[in-house]
Amino acid sequence: MKNLFVKESDEVKIHLFIGLTEKGGIVADPELSTLEEEGIDAKSVEEHDIVFRMLNFKDSVALASDMFNYSAQEQGLDFNPLAMRFEKIVKLIKSWTFKDDAGNILPCTKENISNLHPTVASAIGAVLDAQVPSL
Repeated sequence: MKNLFVKESDEVKIHLFIGLTEKGGIVADPELSTLEEEGIDAKSVEEHDIVFRMLNFKDSVALASDMFNYSAQEQGLDFNPLAMRFEKIVKLIKSWTFKDDAGNILPCTKENISNLHPTVASAIGAVLDAQVPSL
C-alpha cells in the first residue's frame, strides 16, 4: 500500500490571489472569483505560490503541543488554534514568491511569516489546513 509514509519530497502547493479593495483593504483567496466578487480588478491582482512540505506524524505531535499549554497557576489547559496554525506554516514552509520592494524573493523566515498581513496569513493557513489536516 503506498502513501503510508510521508517522504521528504512530498509537497503541498498553494496558489493565492491577492488584491486591494478600493478602500485599501486586502483580499486574499485561492479563487480569483472571490476577489472579483469584492470588486477587485483582475488586472491588479498579484498571484503567489507557496510550497510546503507534507506534514508527518512527528510534526502533528509537535503542533498539538504548540496548541495546548498547561498552566499550573491557572490550573487549566489553554487552547490556541492560531498558534498551531502559525507554527504549522513556520514548520512546513519551503518556498514562496513574495518579494521585497527591490523585487527580490523574501526568505521564508519566522520573522517574515510573522510580518505577513493578517488577511494573507489567514488565507494561507486556511488553505493549508484544508489540504493538510494536523490532527
